[in-house]
Parts: sequence; C-alpha cells; structure tokens
Amino acid sequence: MLRIVKKNKRFYSILIILLLLSLSATAQEEYAVPAVPDTITNVTARADYAVSHYWERYDFSNAQLLQREGYTEQALSNFIALLGYASAQVQQQAVNQWLTSAAANQETFCFMVDMADKYLNDQESPLHNDHLYLLVARHIIDSSAANDAQRQRAQFMVNLLTGNAVGTIAPDFSFRDMEGHEYKSQTSNLKSQILLVFLDPDCERCQDLLFRLRHSSALHTAETKGQLTTAFVNVTESPEAEQHYDLRQLPKMYLLDAERRIILRDCDYYQLMEQLSKNQ
Repeated sequence: MLRIVKKNKRFYSILIILLLLSLSATAQEEYAVPAVPDTITNVTARADYAVSHYWERYDFSNAQLLQREGYTEQALSNFIALLGYASAQVQQQAVNQWLTSAAANQETFCFMVDMADKYLNDQESPLHNDHLYLLVARHIIDSSAANDAQRQRAQFMVNLLTGNAVGTIAPDFSFRDMEGHEYKSQTSNLKSQILLVFLDPDCERCQDLLFRLRHSSALHTAETKGQLTTAFVNVTESPEAEQHYDLRQLPKMYLLDAERRIILRDCDYYQLMEQLSKNQ
C-alpha cells in the first residue's frame, strides 16, 4: 500500500510506477481498488484504467466511512497520486466522476474538497499539482453540491493560478522594497525591463536568492547598461502584491519587458540568467 510519509517527489515517482505495475484488488488493505487487467502494461494506460475505475467500490452515500481512521483519506491520497500519471483527458473525466459521485452526501463532498485542497493546493504537499487542482476547482465552481464559500475560494484560486500569463500586461501595485522605500511596480519613466523579486526578510530561501542576484555579474551588467531595473519587493510590507500575484511560496520572480508585458512568469534563478544572456 502506498503511504504518504515522505516529501521527495522523485521517491514518489518510483513508488507510483511500481504501484501502477502491480496494482490489484488486494493492493490496498483498507480500500480495495478494482484490479487493473494484466493485459494493460503501459504505465499511462494502467493509470487511466486505475483512476477511471478507482471509486467503483466506495459508498459515497455512507458518511460513516469518513470516521474510519485513515480509510477515506488514504484512499484519496493514493487516487491523487495515481491521477498525476493518467492522460490529460482521463484526468478531467476522473475528477468529474469522483466529485460528482461524492456529491451523493454533503459531508462526504465537503471532506473531498478539503482533502483536495490539502494534497493538491498546499505547496508543501508532496502531491502538490496546480494543474490537477485547477480541474478540481473548476468542477467545484460548477457543482450544485458546493456552497458559496467553496465556490468563491475555487474561483479565487482559478484566478490566482491562471493569472499573469506570459505575454499579458502585469498588474500595477504599490510596494516597499527591502530598504523600506515606496514604489509603484510600473514606474512610467522606466524604459527598461523590470525584474520583480518578491521576498520575505525572514525567508531563508529569499535571502539566498537576494545574495545571488546582488552578486550576479549578468544582472549587474544589464542594470549598468540600462536594460534592466530590479525591484526587490518586501511582501510583508506590500499588501497589494498578494492581491495580484501568487505569493504562497517565496521567493518569486517575474520579468517584464519595457511595455510591462510578462516575459518570464514565476521563474527561477537559472531561467532568469538564461533570459539575460539572450538580451546581451
């Protein structure tokens, strides 16, 4: 049985592949998953079959199953892990089938929604997956079983995860930098590209990135030539920032062109350096 006990995604990948190759009716002790036929050998095809038939033996109308320690949550976490290996079309179908079935009982539906948020939307979860969470959130928005609060949160998350796409105009907002100076993110007199770096002074990863950027010869050259202006946004003193950007996990970087269109969205240090090399 697959247990969610580690946070190493490569470790999970190996476990999931092994599970897909051996999944049978006796593979799980608490919840018996329908067996995948031995004639299906391709990993994606096995995942497609597994998630399509996964909930056939689960009684969604029986809310008492939620009280059995580890039973439903473990079954769901395994389902989510398998879902990541299914084809895109089957992922959508399986999510809709799962949540439509869960709507048979309001308590069960709310539990499934909460667990989906825990496993797919929490950035510290080993199963965190924005694409799969978007499938869940979009289903919630259209579901008659969802309450207003659930729909509003789902819509907020859809907007957050799909906003600020590459090629779109970046939203303007006021912020304070790491030295406490106030700025607007789209200062009109700047004709250069703008690098927005979102940081928390107490975040160790943020301090590491800040050090690397301040000692980057490529960044210094671009700034000296007037090609780039870097804005270090202190998110703890810039409440407007989180209204426009997904800042649940820091640091975050966005590179804007001279017209304030987004060139790089949520990029890492190496992606930024590669882009700067293209500008030389």
